[in-house]
Amino acid sequence: MQGLYERHEKVKARAYQTRLQMTKQADHLRAVNTPRIAAGFKPLGPDGKELPKGQKPKGWRESLMYGFVDGMAGGFDKNCQDAMYGVINGAARSFEYSSVYKPNQTVKFQLGLTTFTESLNSVYTFCDFTAFFNNFEMYADYANWEQYIQIGSRIGGSLISQIPTYRECIQQGLAGANGFDVGICSGKIISTVMDTKL
Repeated sequence: MQGLYERHEKVKARAYQTRLQMTKQADHLRAVNTPRIAAGFKPLGPDGKELPKGQKPKGWRESLMYGFVDGMAGGFDKNCQDAMYGVINGAARSFEYSSVYKPNQTVKFQLGLTTFTESLNSVYTFCDFTAFFNNFEMYADYANWEQYIQIGSRIGGSLISQIPTYRECIQQGLAGANGFDVGICSGKIISTVMDTKL
C-alpha cells in the first residue's frame, strides 16, 4: 500500500502542474479571443497565431478532457480528480509518441504508458463512481415510472436555471478555440443533469 501512495503522490504532482498550465492557457485564450471575436477577427491559438476557420489548436482535445474532468469532479475529492488528470495525460503522451519505431519516441511512449497505468490504478483506488452509476440505473429503470417525475423536474429546473449559462460558455469556448472551457461547461451540464459529482 505504501508503494501505491508514493506513486499517487507523483501522479498528484504531475496533475497539479498540468492543471495549472491548462487553467493559465484557458484564461489567456479567454482574455485574448473574447474581444477579437466580438470585433470580427479570427481567434488566436495558444501560440499567438491566427487559426484558420474551423481549425482547433494543437492539444485542443486534451484540454477539453481536462476541462471535462474539472466540470464533472467535485472539489472535495482531489485524489480522484488528480488520478483522472493522470489518465488523460498518460493517454495523450502515449498517443503523441505512438511512433515507437522512431528511437527518440520509444522511451517517451513507455513513460506515457507507465503514467497511464499508474494513474488508472489511482482511479481504481481513490474514485467512487457508485452515485454516478446509480443515477444511470435510475434513468434505465422503466418499471418504476414515478421516478421520471423527479427526473423530469430536476432536468426541467436545470434547463431553466443553469444549462443556458453553460451552453453560452460552450459556444464562447468553441468560437475562441478554448477546449478547457468547452470541457468544463460540458462536464457541468452532465453533472447537473445526472445530479452527481465524481
